[in-house]
Amino acid sequence: MSLWQTYNDCKVASNFDEAQTGLKALSYASENKHAGDFVLPLPKKLKRFVSAPANRLAVDVHAMTAACSLHAGRLALHEGQVDTARDVFASIIDLKQDVSPYYVAQAKQHLTELEQGVTVSLNLP
Repeated sequence: MSLWQTYNDCKVASNFDEAQTGLKALSYASENKHAGDFVLPLPKKLKRFVSAPANRLAVDVHAMTAACSLHAGRLALHEGQVDTARDVFASIIDLKQDVSPYYVAQAKQHLTELEQGVTVSLNLP
C-alpha cells in the first residue's frame, strides 16, 4: 500500500485502532533511512566526483506522520484512552526537528488542554 493511501486511511479512521495501524506504517517510513546504504560501483578516479544520491520523496513523510498522530490522539481521547492520547501527542513533540512548528504547537495545545481537563476532573467532588 502506498504511503499516501496509508495517510488517507489514517485521516478518515473513525476509531483509534484503525488510525494506529496507519500511524505505525507512517512512523516506520519516516524513521527508515536507506540513502546512506547506497554504493555506486565506480572506478576510484571517478568516485571523488560523485556524491551519494539524496533520498527524495514527493511527500513529507514526517508531516504526514504528525498529522496522522494528531488525528489518532484525538480519537484516543474521544475513546477515553487518556494515557494513549498523551503518548501520541508527546510523540509529535519528540519529532520537532523533523516537522513543521504547526504540528508541534497543535500537540502542545492538546497536551495543555488534556492536563487542564484532568486537573478539573480531579477537583470535582
